[in-house]
Amino acid sequence: MLKTLQVDILNSISTQSCCSNAFLSAVISLTKEEVNENKLTLNCPIYLYDKFCGTLKNFYPDLSIRFGREGIIIQGKSLLDMLSQLEIAYFNGGQAEIVNGCNENMLASECCKISYLKGVFLCVGKVYYNSDSLAKSNGYSLEFVFKDYQLADDVLALTKFLGLNLKSVKRGNNVVLYSKDSQVLVDFLVKIGAVTEAFEVQNSLVMREIRNDANRKGNCFDANLNKTINASTQQVKAIDYIINHFGLDYLDFSLREVALLRLSNPESTLSELQKLYPTQITRAGLKYKLDKILAIYNDLKKSDL
Repeated sequence: MLKTLQVDILNSISTQSCCSNAFLSAVISLTKEEVNENKLTLNCPIYLYDKFCGTLKNFYPDLSIRFGREGIIIQGKSLLDMLSQLEIAYFNGGQAEIVNGCNENMLASECCKISYLKGVFLCVGKVYYNSDSLAKSNGYSLEFVFKDYQLADDVLALTKFLGLNLKSVKRGNNVVLYSKDSQVLVDFLVKIGAVTEAFEVQNSLVMREIRNDANRKGNCFDANLNKTINASTQQVKAIDYIINHFGLDYLDFSLREVALLRLSNPESTLSELQKLYPTQITRAGLKYKLDKILAIYNDLKKSDL
């Protein structure tokens, strides 16, 4: 799913200048390795190269982009303007002032917030779910892993604004924003435009609920079956004892009918016995007679001791 999700997110990023700048800002903020007046080095995922470089060249055509061992290396006359406009860094007399976190001015509209979140997810996010409804699953999860604590706080506020309830936890030197709530995962996928993936997760939830419901009903059926078998075993045992030691006539006529019916149908439920009974009788009435036979048996056993 993840590879398809990445492609779908990349294809859904708006070409509007404000949204494109929000996307570029997110990627640079999260993947920058070196920032100075002459060079910007990024260590971003390979699958971002084409989209990132294409978007960057569209708005800053004079910038040169090359690939080295360090990652993407960006140079050119408009480098300082680009870093300033995207609110990544400002330069004063050759001194760089790196901006931590994300700037609210750049994310004034919801479409820009979503574009920024798309860039964040593509750099440091991941989702998990098991689409096989018959397999054991580790559940559902959405998480973002940040090295920059301020940026983590800003993205947490951003997701909260967008109606996504994520939790924050420190993991080593990183801050992790996460949720294991399947509905949060679905809402996130819908929010970033990954509707197909959201449908897959929702379908997985429905299929898993159907399977769980079937299991619950099956377990209930098994429990009821075991209860019926145990009750029938006790009843047959009691009837056999009474007949072998005292004869069937020891029971009054109405109890004899029930006793013989149970002996003839040892595996039947009360409902099934009710249908086989020669005259009309309720399940409660039938149970009362069988319980009475058990009570007689227990009294007889006590008297033998």
